[in-house]
Amino acid sequence: MDTKDLTPLLCVVGPTASGKTGLAISLAGRLNGEVVSCDSMQIYKGMDIGTAKPAPEETRGIPHHMIDCASPFEPWSAGFYARESRRCIEDIRARGRVPIVCGGTGLWLRALTQGLSDMPDCPQREHGPDAYERLRRVDPATAARLSPGDRQRIGRALDVYDATGVPLSEFHQRKPAPRYRAVCVGWQWEREVLEKRIRARAADMLARGLIAETRALLDVGLAPDCAPLRAIGYRETVAFLQNNEKQTPDALARLTDEIAIGTRQYAKRQRTWFAHQTETVWFDPGGGPEAIINWWHGSFEKGAVSAAD
Repeated sequence: MDTKDLTPLLCVVGPTASGKTGLAISLAGRLNGEVVSCDSMQIYKGMDIGTAKPAPEETRGIPHHMIDCASPFEPWSAGFYARESRRCIEDIRARGRVPIVCGGTGLWLRALTQGLSDMPDCPQREHGPDAYERLRRVDPATAARLSPGDRQRIGRALDVYDATGVPLSEFHQRKPAPRYRAVCVGWQWEREVLEKRIRARAADMLARGLIAETRALLDVGLAPDCAPLRAIGYRETVAFLQNNEKQTPDALARLTDEIAIGTRQYAKRQRTWFAHQTETVWFDPGGGPEAIINWWHGSFEKGAVSAAD
């Protein structure tokens, strides 16, 4: 199916700290919209500071969906997210409002808008310390898009290969029919400006209580190496707590640096993903949300043919 035959779905995307949340809220306020989060960590209850969830006063009364809908003890997949978020989107549309997807988890966005290839049911196995090197041998395409520390996805890729003899990347190439006509927009920041925003965000998270939040998650029984606590910000803070470091100014400065470095690396991967996997229209933040609203009204509500036009 040609995506031109589908109703446009406005998606606010971009790297961490690029201002996606604020932009989505502004657009929703002007377009009679509601926000559907596309963030693989904001789904978890109790993980607020480290995931930069919008506080109630930040949402300006705009309904938000797919936030705080799971326990961090519950593993969520891209497929499960896609099914649940589609229900939200169709409900929003049925009420005559505009769904606005907002987030930086690229795989989940693809699952939502394009669907996922039919994946085999594979038993989960334990993989040794050489798992990433083995994945590079049997499925170099998948290994190239994963971090060596992403044990969960590396293990999943190896499980698929061991069960079928077919690399996961080949399953991904069997593209299903698209579900939505994704219209992706985001702020285009200069690299140096984005890096300053990333460091400021890391410092703000620590000032707001990221250490206490992480300790509380460990206290309720989350394993230090579970998937939610391997997210950037949490994993560095878990190591800080495990080392029994005191919260001195120097120690907090080092922790801020570690979180900022991890976030910059992730932001770089996000930029690459959105550049190659989506047709995103980037806007100068200086133009404000008004520039995007005018473009949306002129290009899509009146029947333009594609996001690239």
